[in-house]
Amino acid sequence: TRLGPELPALLGMDGPKHYLVLVQNNHELRATGGFIAAIGKITLDQGKLVELDFVDSYDIYRNDGVYPPAPTPMKTHMNIPLMLMRDANWSPDLPTAARVASTLYRSDTGVKVDGIVTVDLDAVRTIFGALGEVQVPGFDEPLTGDNIESQVVRLWERPAEGDTAVGGATPEELGAWWEQRKDFIPALTQAALAHVQNGGANYLALADALHTALAERSVQAWLVSPTAEEVLSAAEWDGGLHPEEGKDYLAVIDTNMGYNKADAAIERALDYRVAWPDGPDAPAQATLTLTYTHPIDA
Repeated sequence: TRLGPELPALLGMDGPKHYLVLVQNNHELRATGGFIAAIGKITLDQGKLVELDFVDSYDIYRNDGVYPPAPTPMKTHMNIPLMLMRDANWSPDLPTAARVASTLYRSDTGVKVDGIVTVDLDAVRTIFGALGEVQVPGFDEPLTGDNIESQVVRLWERPAEGDTAVGGATPEELGAWWEQRKDFIPALTQAALAHVQNGGANYLALADALHTALAERSVQAWLVSPTAEEVLSAAEWDGGLHPEEGKDYLAVIDTNMGYNKADAAIERALDYRVAWPDGPDAPAQATLTLTYTHPIDA
């Protein structure tokens, strides 16, 4: 591949390389893909994985940190005064959002990253569909492509008061749920990695699943190396916006500012029409109609 000449450096052959994995919950949409629920740091050194550490996104924060002001809509509609790491994916263009995230992460942790990968729930479902059955500590049944999304959502989303099903009946149970939420992604990642390393995965199916996720932009990647980033951009794997000069271009971007997971249920329809009412030599007229339907209101 065109990444071939860059692979030694990307794999840490000339020194450790640090990459972030932003786990995005697309049930609560943000412009780059979804609310950042968890953040992973991967370190590669001499071609070996030497660190894989996931934490809850709320843990990447310093009380004495200096943060830039949040975008005006975030301030106005979400009452968020400062741009923190968990809100770094405000831009629909991943290279732009990734630069913000890498700057904030370095400020919070002192670690300079060499690239960022985003993964959403659709990608998790696709990848686990290829992995087969993965046994995760704390779960009675193996996790698969069929049940992984519901399990992630159950543990990510805060239980309603009195909801004993996920531990929300008392402050103590709510605290226990929070700890379980924080521990889930690291446990899930370690179990999936062990499953692959122990030969439990079909590597061809896994590669196909990853390619599908990249094509659907449920996995996106940005690299600091200009040459490597150019390759990702050419393959349209970089999550970037690439309007071409002289060509029609439309990007409809949704951002959930309601602190809810309604995006999991909302159905969207887009109708885009271009007409030349005054003849083919006159300026074109474009009409965009967006329809959002919630099943409760349908």
